[in-house]
Amino acid sequence: MEKFLFEAPVLEPFLDVEGVASSEDAKEARRLMHDFVSGYPQIRVSLCVLRLSPKTNISEFSHWMLNASPLGEGESSLDRRRTLLLVMDLNTAEASISLGYDAEALIGENSARSALTMSAPAYVAGRFAEGTRILLEAIDHVLQQTVARLKQIQESR
Repeated sequence: MEKFLFEAPVLEPFLDVEGVASSEDAKEARRLMHDFVSGYPQIRVSLCVLRLSPKTNISEFSHWMLNASPLGEGESSLDRRRTLLLVMDLNTAEASISLGYDAEALIGENSARSALTMSAPAYVAGRFAEGTRILLEAIDHVLQQTVARLKQIQESR
């Protein structure tokens, strides 16, 4: 995996490195993420908007950032394994979603990619709150299905 030439930041809910989101849009995106994690306290969500250097592989960068970022105040390594990180590159209008190991087991990479595809038009248009709403609604649907399957397994024992 590529090593990047700067320190990874603490994963805040919304890292608008370039300052492109309006304050209202950023506030609403944060509220949506807060509401989501209130319903799923075991899952953490972080969105990072930045401009990557040309030829940077966004998937590698997202994976590196998820693993290289220091733990925030009150965050444990278990929390990090349950993190969903969305990274958006404004230079290329590309995005990548990385899941911590436990989040991957609950959500799945294909479901995460599908949620990202559904939310991409809003994100590309700079409507971060709308993109976040679409993304989290899709992830919520997946988690509801996962919980239902787990309940069926428990009941069949």
